[in-house]
Amino acid sequence: MPLDWIYYHLFIFGTSSTINCLTFDTGYGRMLLNNKKGGRMKLIRNIKKWWPILKEDEDWDYHYLLEVMKFKLDKMADYHVNHGQFVGSSKVVTELSEASMLISALIDDDFFDFKTLGDKWGATVVTVKDGKATLSNKHVKTATDKEQYHAEFSAELSMADSRRTKTLNDFCNIFKTKLYGWWD
Repeated sequence: MPLDWIYYHLFIFGTSSTINCLTFDTGYGRMLLNNKKGGRMKLIRNIKKWWPILKEDEDWDYHYLLEVMKFKLDKMADYHVNHGQFVGSSKVVTELSEASMLISALIDDDFFDFKTLGDKWGATVVTVKDGKATLSNKHVKTATDKEQYHAEFSAELSMADSRRTKTLNDFCNIFKTKLYGWWD
């Protein structure tokens, strides 16, 4: 779907104040924006900038919220690198980059260490039958092996949850303590 079509419908079916800012050039069959308040072209630039995020956005999963937050933090960091005018801009860039890195880790959700378990026990196969999941492994041969494997698997699940929670807490602490300093 071409962006011109989206912009056209955005402004036609938008609010009445938006419609009042449009001028139609019927000779060329295109819409021109009257930039009376200076914000209409900025709106179009923002839609273009956010388009990669907007076209993938969904409302049903936290992953998309994290993607929006990461995108915004990255754009703010880029702004401070290129246009930051106050003395603390480099510190703000560092804080924004750190927060973005933590969100990236939450998005990737790679906290479970499959390699360590895989090196010792081989690949894990999960089978779901009648709504019940069972884990099987080619190196688990005896009942004792099975107990040990399940104990190690459960311990790694717990560790992965702890790593995820620590990453989220680190991000929230940065956000809570640094947010009001991220301006130019």
